Amino acid sequence: MASEFRRTKVQAMFDVFDTDGNGFLGEADFEALATRWSRLPRVAASPELALRVRGVMMGWWQELSAAADASRPDRVSMDELMTVVE
Repeated sequence: MASEFRRTKVQAMFDVFDTDGNGFLGEADFEALATRWSRLPRVAASPELALRVRGVMMGWWQELSAAADASRPDRVSMDELMTVVE
């Protein structure tokens, strides 16, 4: 079981990654994050870095969605994320 400190930190990350604020992480959230981060000056200046950033973001989504509840693989809850973190 995760400590309250760890859960608080992961919850803060979850809230940032949940770009549409629906209480779940989904592929669209990771697409939005990849797009947002691709606008950072250093990333925008390097197509290679932009591709790597997108690859990392979408790779995270693939890992999380693989660990998601089989009844709703298109979204990941905070509890499911904590299972992955632990």
